[in-house]
Amino acid sequence: IDGVLFEFQPAVTVLAVEPSRGPVDGGSFVNVTGTGFSHRAALLGYLWCRFNQTAVAGVWVSSTEVNCISPEHAGGAVSLELTQNEQQYTSDGVSFEYEHVEAHSIYPNTGPTLGGTLVEVRGVNIEVPDSRGLFCRFGSADPVLATHASRELARCFAPASVGTLAGVVPVRLLNNDAIYTSSVAFTYRTLAVVD
Repeated sequence: IDGVLFEFQPAVTVLAVEPSRGPVDGGSFVNVTGTGFSHRAALLGYLWCRFNQTAVAGVWVSSTEVNCISPEHAGGAVSLELTQNEQQYTSDGVSFEYEHVEAHSIYPNTGPTLGGTLVEVRGVNIEVPDSRGLFCRFGSADPVLATHASRELARCFAPASVGTLAGVVPVRLLNNDAIYTSSVAFTYRTLAVVD
């Protein structure tokens, strides 16, 4: 006997995903909950999430939780299923919806290099943030916390300009750990001094 083993595992079930929507550009951190998720399958590299026909590696958290990052996909609802042997996938009918998320305007679009300007970012399909939060990123500065006013509006305070330099920077929204690729521009200006 050569000692080769075959492991039978309990049935795997996908019950829910959160968030259930994300941008068509992909990159959303998706938490999959269910039952029967095998740590051994994850250690062997057999744990995958499949968004429609595109499979991405899953990260085992517990027997009831797996994380994966949504791949790029055309808009619309797709099935999200899981495998633990790279062959058979679940068929529980849980879906993930890809949306066209876009930032199309910013007001005001200028502020001092010291930061502190309350900025409104307007767009479409801005998702309600989960526990990871909603953020604005001004150029290469660290992201700043944003508030979700509606699916068309987010608000944040502009941080200080990187290196306190004046100039135009792109502003992007980060939500559910996904960076929305569309951006708007914000102009940093040096403070005027009145003598």
